[in-house]
Amino acid sequence: MEKSNVCTIITALRNGDDRALSRLYDLFYGPLYYFVQRIVDNTGEAQEITADSFVKYWRQRDEFESLQNIKAFLYVTARNACFDCLRNKKKQAAHREHLNYFLLQSEDDAHLHDEIKSEVLRQIHLEIENLPHQCRKIFKLSFLLGFKNAEIAEQLGLTLQTVKNQKTRAVKLLKLTISSMETQLISFLCFVTGLIFS
Repeated sequence: MEKSNVCTIITALRNGDDRALSRLYDLFYGPLYYFVQRIVDNTGEAQEITADSFVKYWRQRDEFESLQNIKAFLYVTARNACFDCLRNKKKQAAHREHLNYFLLQSEDDAHLHDEIKSEVLRQIHLEIENLPHQCRKIFKLSFLLGFKNAEIAEQLGLTLQTVKNQKTRAVKLLKLTISSMETQLISFLCFVTGLIFS
């Protein structure tokens, strides 16, 4: 790319020009996505991390004076997000492993296990009810009643993309809640088993 064209793009980006952002996106999205996908090995997470890297750049676009600097920022931001993602996955896997260990300890504790499972399901139900109104409605229609995206869009008078976005938002919110619940539950189980075996 000629130096004059690069300067023009950098200036346009700093001025918040959407067309310049589209050009930048076309230039870097593919290679950046491939880089991220190789690390996290998950299509959805790779797409989200790649898109988030561009969002983070856009918020700080005034700080960059060359395409090379922008590229370096995107890759460092994406790499750090990948490592955060992998660390979170590792923590969640460890939480699940501990949870399974306690829940499957022995038949003698079956009553306690049933109570804990019931409490977890109750908490999840409460969190579904605490979702934002539109998220909750779409989540229930999709995951509890089995409606397809197109059917939900038609029933609620929304675009198909809005339905997809709201489903994604609902799942993210519930994932965060469930992850937090797992941590709290493990602490509770450690306390209970300490009482039982002390």
